[in-house]
Formats: sequence, C-alpha cells, structure tokens
Amino acid sequence: MTPVHDGRSGHASSSPAQTPRASENQAPAPRSAPTSPPTAAALAARGHRTVAVVSLSLIVVSLVLAGIGSGWGMIWLSAPDNAGSLPLDTSLSLVEVPVALTDAELEPYLAAVAQTSSVARTSWHLAEGLAPPTNRWFSPLALEANPQPVHPLPLTVQVVGGVLRVSIPSGDDATELTPLIAIDTGATSWFVSDYSDASVTLTLTRDTTATAIVVLTRGSPVIGYRALTDHVVSVDAVLEPVTPSLLRTTVDARTLGLVGPALSLAADGRSVAIARGTVANWVLVPDGGDLAAIAPLAATTITDTTVSYTVNPDLTTTTVDFETLNGGLAVFGMFARLGTPVTTESGSVLDCGLGTFETPMGVLRVCSGTGFAYAVPTVDPMQVVALPSSRSVAAPTGAGAGVAPLATSATGPRLARLAAQLRLARLAGDAALVQSLTEQLTEPLMIWSELGGCDARAERCLAFDPVLKAMVAFDDPDVAEVGNARLVQNGDLLFAAGVVANGDSALVGELRPMMTLLAADIVGSSSSTFAARRAFDPVSGVSWSSCEAWLQLDVPELHCVGPAPMPSTAVLSAYSGVAQWAIAAGDPWLLEQVTWMLSVERAGSRAG
Repeated sequence: MTPVHDGRSGHASSSPAQTPRASENQAPAPRSAPTSPPTAAALAARGHRTVAVVSLSLIVVSLVLAGIGSGWGMIWLSAPDNAGSLPLDTSLSLVEVPVALTDAELEPYLAAVAQTSSVARTSWHLAEGLAPPTNRWFSPLALEANPQPVHPLPLTVQVVGGVLRVSIPSGDDATELTPLIAIDTGATSWFVSDYSDASVTLTLTRDTTATAIVVLTRGSPVIGYRALTDHVVSVDAVLEPVTPSLLRTTVDARTLGLVGPALSLAADGRSVAIARGTVANWVLVPDGGDLAAIAPLAATTITDTTVSYTVNPDLTTTTVDFETLNGGLAVFGMFARLGTPVTTESGSVLDCGLGTFETPMGVLRVCSGTGFAYAVPTVDPMQVVALPSSRSVAAPTGAGAGVAPLATSATGPRLARLAAQLRLARLAGDAALVQSLTEQLTEPLMIWSELGGCDARAERCLAFDPVLKAMVAFDDPDVAEVGNARLVQNGDLLFAAGVVANGDSALVGELRPMMTLLAADIVGSSSSTFAARRAFDPVSGVSWSSCEAWLQLDVPELHCVGPAPMPSTAVLSAYSGVAQWAIAAGDPWLLEQVTWMLSVERAGSRAG
C-alpha cells in the first residue's frame, strides 16, 4: 500500500497524519506505527510528501525577531483589530519535544486513555481504516446513508445509487440547484476510498465488483472518472461527437464535455461504452472559456494533493501541489478570495486564463498547472482571538447550512473565561486573585486531564472514540458526538490549560498527556490515529462545520447539507487555544502549525 494523505501538509518539522490508500477493489489496510519519531533526514527523504520549509532554529529565530521587531510577544484578549494589547506572560521555552505529534508520542497516552463510542458505522460509505471526515465539504458522501448534494464547486454533485446528479449552485445559496445532467454509471453502491485536502475519491461498485473510480476535487470543473471494468454509462442528455476523444452536450446554455481516449457513443447519443482502464472525465466549460482549450487538460485526473506552508513574521504562504494520473498538468480552480496566485514552490507558472465561475463562495478562477500558492498576513501565534461570552456554534443559514444542535456545554467557556481573568490578574499584580483563579482552574483541569477518567465516571471526562477517531468530552451527552462542539470545547480546555500552566513546568507535565491528545485531534499530527486537521481546509481558506449523520437516528429528517463553513469566531478561538497550549508546553512544531492555520482562517474569514 502507498501511504497517502487524508488532509495533510508536507513540512520539514512534521510528518502529517496519513492513512493507507484503499485499492480499487478493497478497503485500506491498517498502517503500522513507527517505533520512534522520524528524524529530519527521514522526513526529508519522503520526497513529494514532505517539503523542507523552515528549520526549527529558523522558526525560533523568526519568533524572537518578530517579537522584537513587529510587536510579537504581545497578546490580545478579543478579535477586534482595535483591541488593547498585553505582554506575553513568559517566553517560549524550548524543552525537549518531538518534531511532530507522532505515533510514538501519542500511543502511550492512547493506551491509557478511556475509549468509548456510541456511534455506529452501519450507514457509512467509508472504507475501513480511513479516519471519518467529520468536518469536510464532502462529509455527507461518507457519513450519510442517503446523502444530500455536496458542493465541490463550481459543480454540485449528488450520488444516488450509481447515478451522479450534477448541478450548478446559483446565487448565494448552494441549495438552489440548476439541474444539468444525470450520469447513470450502472453501479449499485459506492464508498469513499480516499480523500485529501482538496479531493475525495469514490469507488463505485456493482454487486461486489468495483466498476469505476470517481474523483471530485474542490474548485475543479472536472469530474474524474476511470473505468475498472468494461461498462456503459448513460445520461439524460444528448451527446454529440467533437473528436474521437471528445463528446459534448449543452444544457441550459452550459456546455459539458466528456473526454477520454476510447469513448464509444451509442446511436441515440445517450450512452457511452467505456473500456476498462481508460478515463472518461466530465468537464464544465467556464464563463469566458472554450471547450477546445480546456478538454485536453481535462483528460488528466487529480489523484492526490500535497499541501506545504512557510510561516514568516509578515506573510504565511500555502502551497498546494496536485498529483495526476498520467503526470500531466491538472485543471483546478482557485478562489479569488484567497488573493492573487503566485508561482508554486517548484517554480511552475499558473495559467488562469481558462475562464471563471461565479460560485456561492465568490469568483473561482480556472487554472492549469501542477498546483498553486497563496500568501496571507501572518497572525501573531500568541494572540488569542475571539473569546465571546456565549459559545454557541450553530451553523449559519444559506450555502448548505446544517441544522444540527451545535451548542457546547458550559464547562469549556467557563474555564476559558476564568483563564482570561487569570491573565489580567497576573498583569495587574493581584497576587490574591491570581492564587484564587489558579486554584479554580487547576482543580477542574486536573480532573478533565485524567486519562482514565471516563472509566471511573460519566461526566467531566474525556475519552478517545475509536469509531470517530476523535477525543470526545462526556460532560454533556447531547453534544459529545457533535464535531463542532468538540472542536470548540477542546480548544477552550487547551486555552485554559495553557494559561494556568504557563511558566509552571510541573503542571505542564501533569496536563501534557491529555492536552497533547486534544491538540492532535484539532490540528492533526503525523500519527495514523487522528484525522489530519479535522476541520481546516487550506484549499478553500475555511474550516468546515461537521456533518453528524448519526444524529438522524433520533431525528430522521435531519440532514447535513454541505456542510457550511464553521463560524470564524468558533474556529479562531479553538485554534488560539492550541496556540496558547503550545506556548506553555514549549512545542515549536505545534506553535508553527497552528500559526499557519490561524493565519489562513483569519484571512479567509475577512475575505468571506
């Protein structure tokens, strides 16, 4: 099996979460854990899966210089730009920490933590071994028995049995769909066999035989399709030949092309025989574009994505590289909200002259190349963003919003507010108040941090859910398995722990096991246990709300449509909690990783 990404980045100081690739006819096999943290040399040797960006020493020097030269080392208590600033409590202590959150570091903690789950996989369309994509734009495809449409954009796709229903979302609401074409593949079922930061791969099956691979890529007008057996695909529109390898249809003034080397069109123009091992990719022609120009590029299928980043004091650059089936240039979309594209790290030049689409997330430029990069202002990693008094994270309306109950329990925000008060008391030099608040925080945090707490009690405890592959808080059973609530509450706990333990190495040591697991769950790791960056999407510049298909057991009419981007205040608070813990724990890899995520999320929230 070839190790692949499930939402990963390449980075000199990290080996992000990986899961094995599912083969075309079977579920993925488990990945064996490394016996020790990877060395820098081993990481560098991983080729396209690991990109050397910044050495650890340069990271530290940059942080120090930034603190001196551009105001880093200052800390804010709220999101507004005009908020007052406060000096950092203590400097980043470079204790001996692993390069990344590896299996070797996490396994002792996971062996000791309580494990429990009330979620069943019975209705899932997900290959064994893949971490459940709870917070992805394609989550319904994996986690709902009868999924609603998902929106890779510029297309919307709904999978019903073996039929792909393709639409174009209109206006500002991705739920307003314009029917375009229905593609009947002849399959009887499907499952998600792989996914990455940018794409999701579906394996279509007929009875027990895998018949085709479908790839949906975020921002791409191409639906990748590769036949695993000889079979016929039927459509509800009339196709006409343009060349021996290109068919065309026009529906509602929109032109779709079908590109492949061995397409055999029936006399009625409504069915196509596709030979085993060949591709038959669909492409939607963009506004201002031309089928003849985009069709040769659309014959290439994106098969994997590598994301890397560079964090500098002023700018943070994210690079997205695409791997393709035949090694050719990829057709992809870049959202204008991410800013002006630059050349990729490999030096390839973007061609974004293929046209544009108007989407619910703004203008999408259609480009070709091996990938793209974009730069955003670097957010101070020591800045705590958006600590509202009420931490409801209900999904917004519009653009595919869900309706799941997403409010968090009261524990997280209460501890976060106490932690904010503690920092103020320290700055004011109020020793009595500092002692009182420290005691109020330390006692509950020590209880929450007991690895075996959920073996002994049903509340005030955290456990590892082996089905969701996530850390679940059982303080409130109604929200324990809601992904948004987990993200926010775990971020609150990390923030509180980071503040109270800042400068107290003994307390850091006591809190470290549980807080390390919470951080790994939120930002990802090089471990095979957790999904990498559970909600964060560096291709779109947002973090996604969760899709809680299992809640339909109690509310059958509940659907996860989209899902929608998560409210930025909730996301920024959660990621800032990770940053606060990274500072207290002296973990430069974790601090840089979450700085990247904070910077992209902050820029994306302002662009949206």
